[in-house]
Amino acid sequence: MLKFVKKINISAADFYHAILLSLIQDVKQATGKTISVADLEYGYKCQSRVKRRGRMVESRINIGRPVLNKEIVTTITVQQSTYQMKYTIEELSENSIRVTHVQTGSVSDNFLNRILFKSKTNRHFKEIEKCVKKAKKETE
Repeated sequence: MLKFVKKINISAADFYHAILLSLIQDVKQATGKTISVADLEYGYKCQSRVKRRGRMVESRINIGRPVLNKEIVTTITVQQSTYQMKYTIEELSENSIRVTHVQTGSVSDNFLNRILFKSKTNRHFKEIEKCVKKAKKETE
């Protein structure tokens, strides 16, 4: 299990929405299908083909029914490997949250993977925070 926790200075609703938009982009990249946030309201399942060890194989993506401004869980199955990514959002104040990102499954939690996971997740969270703040400034 890989886990990363970070305090971010945006609202729970803004972070939640940003993650859903990110998932929409992931689905479009994997399948070529364009979906909306409304399509994710009750969860979403799809299949795609990915390259694994030099050949194309089927993968299944299952985005669980999200809990509004609280939790988003995605499960990806490729061949016999299953990976689960979970975002848990804890509201600290109106514009401050603590986000926990946990990844479980067929991922080794050795030292190098932990460092890479934390670094990548930290960059992702900083980018979300930066984009949300920039969008809010532009609408003011």
